[in-house]
Amino acid sequence: ESFAVTARDCAMAVPALAMIEILNRVRPGPVAELARTSLVRGMSANDQSAAHKMRELFDVQLRNGALNADMLYLLRGTPFKSIVSGAFGGWSQYREQMAAFEMRKHGEAVPVSKRARLLLESVIHARACDWRGLRALAKAKI
Repeated sequence: ESFAVTARDCAMAVPALAMIEILNRVRPGPVAELARTSLVRGMSANDQSAAHKMRELFDVQLRNGALNADMLYLLRGTPFKSIVSGAFGGWSQYREQMAAFEMRKHGEAVPVSKRARLLLESVIHARACDWRGLRALAKAKI
C-alpha cells in the first residue's frame, strides 16, 4: 500500500501501474498483484487505460526495437516550443546545445538532416497503437 501512496504522491501512478503490469507478466505472483490492486484502487479509467497503452508501447519496442525518441520529444509541448524558439532566435546556439546532448547520449552529434529523415521514417511507419502509447508516455512525463 505504501508503494501506491508514494506513486500517487509523486504523480507516477500511471507509469508505476504500467511497470507493475510488465513485471507481473514476467514474474506473476502475489506481491505484484497486491501492488497492482493497490495502485488501481482509486485510479480513473483514463489513467488505467494510459498505463495499459504504456505497457503496449513497451511490448511494441520489444518486438520491433526502440521507437524514435524524437517522436516522444515532439509530442510534449515544452520541447517543441524550445525547437521553434531555437529555430527563430539563436539556431546555432540551440544546435550546439543539442550536439552536446547527443554526444553525451549517443557518442556522436547527429546532423539535423539525418535526424529529420529518421524522424520522418519513424512517423510514416508508426502504427496507431504506437502513437497512443507515445501520447500516454508523453503525458506521464509532463
